[in-house]
Amino acid sequence: MEYKPDPKQISQFIATYNSDSARKHCRFSLSWFEFWYNEQWLTNNLNDINEKNIYTVLQMFVKFLEQEKTINEKCTLRAYKPGEIVGPFSVPTVKSYMAYLRTWLAHLGIKTDDREYRRLVRRAKQLKEIKYTPDLTMVQKMIYGIMPKYQNFLVMLLSTAARQSEVIKLKVSDVDFSKSPFAVHFPAQITKTRSERYSFLTKEAGEYVKKQAQGKQENDLLFPEINLNTFRYVFQNLRKKVNFDVRYSTGTHKLTPHRLRAYSNRILQRETDPAFADVILGHADGLATYDADNIEKMREDYSKAEPMLTVSPEIRMQSQKTANDRMQAEIDRLKFELQNIKDGFGKSFKP
Repeated sequence: MEYKPDPKQISQFIATYNSDSARKHCRFSLSWFEFWYNEQWLTNNLNDINEKNIYTVLQMFVKFLEQEKTINEKCTLRAYKPGEIVGPFSVPTVKSYMAYLRTWLAHLGIKTDDREYRRLVRRAKQLKEIKYTPDLTMVQKMIYGIMPKYQNFLVMLLSTAARQSEVIKLKVSDVDFSKSPFAVHFPAQITKTRSERYSFLTKEAGEYVKKQAQGKQENDLLFPEINLNTFRYVFQNLRKKVNFDVRYSTGTHKLTPHRLRAYSNRILQRETDPAFADVILGHADGLATYDADNIEKMREDYSKAEPMLTVSPEIRMQSQKTANDRMQAEIDRLKFELQNIKDGFGKSFKP
């Protein structure tokens, strides 16, 4: 029979994704599948989808995505016109579309096993290029080179290692200004993974965010003036300004706001515990070994990386000096305790 899912049900499913980008890709994935499936049903007498033939259906759909296709009047994607030739889609796009489709089918009660999917559904292999991670010099160029309106936003991305779609939904009440380093609460409702987590602000970022919060109420958005579509356009101009409009072979840009997350991750991994870095970034791996609800322990660990996450050379040196003084005080304390232990042993073994 023809595949005609309930539009309301699809809309509700797509709405479960937090970011505009995820909702857009999900919508495209399901629309392409509806277009392809109904064409197959008419021409090849394709059987109804069920758990017995699901892997065959998915393999056929992958082949469709990896080939050129001509749009006809039945295509519900308004981005294309009848007669237009589209595709083939890139390897990352095919992978993304298939992930959304499998989640949608599971929502309908047609589940697929990960191991069987990898064994039976073959996709073109992606040529994996080394991902670009900006260094401190490039980060400084990005933050000082962008329009002043967006500097606070970039510093917030860097300091918290959060995603753009998460930071833009933060409210003033989500930042705790009572103790340094300031804690930032990311409620489960606004995170990509639908998991609550905490991050922190460097002293430098804290000053930016304090200014950003001035004049706002507790329930006001922290960055109401930021529109992500406009921000992407501004960032495109920034690439040209810093003379790094470089792309991978797939056509995607090497320098993106998301790569600030990679920079922050690198610093957190080097200066603290890798499990702590996972918790800050919202990766599930760290939760197995790190106590993510101990905010004071997290604050202490974040302080170790704070100097390296600071952009301003002056504040960076000041933060490094503070960290060094803290380390020296700890060394002196340990020396004092060691001397007391030695003195105690000396008294115990006197003849």
